[in-house]
Amino acid sequence: GVVIAKHLTIGEAVGPEKQAFVIADLSTVWVDLSVYQKDLAEVAVGQPVRIHAVQAGPDAGGTIAYVTPVVDQATRTATARVVLPNADRKWLPGMFVTGHTLDERGAAVAIPPTALQRLDGKSVVFVETPDGFAPRDVTLGREGETLVEVLSGLAPGERFAVKNSFLLKAELAKGEAEHDD
Repeated sequence: GVVIAKHLTIGEAVGPEKQAFVIADLSTVWVDLSVYQKDLAEVAVGQPVRIHAVQAGPDAGGTIAYVTPVVDQATRTATARVVLPNADRKWLPGMFVTGHTLDERGAAVAIPPTALQRLDGKSVVFVETPDGFAPRDVTLGREGETLVEVLSGLAPGERFAVKNSFLLKAELAKGEAEHDD
């Protein structure tokens, strides 16, 4: 193990009621993820998870080993625990991490988030038309690390702007401003 805390000073008397040191085996670590109450139905023991440490820290894959059976009254979250191997000690207790469950369910239409823009308070995608690109309202579903599900507004196979759609939005706003003059 490794000493991770020392609770005494030089010359201090130590008795059986006082914890002098905390020693931990860091060859595996627990990653406790807060899961919002609304998302609990989507989280289960055995589900694959991708863990990312912030600020270019390590990444790892694991599975959910435990989900608390109660929701914390203050935060309205439950805890999903992932146990990670840590032989090289790249995971340190107290690190800030995020976790993404990996959902194998398919979607009829899924697009990268770079294709989405907000226009008049709605999510839009710029779809290719014979006259160029035109904004189209879309209804979004589940969000993953790299894709967002589109429930309606975009059909499979339709061509749309994947990158730099903010330029199309800017051109649209510029055109509307010119018509207002």
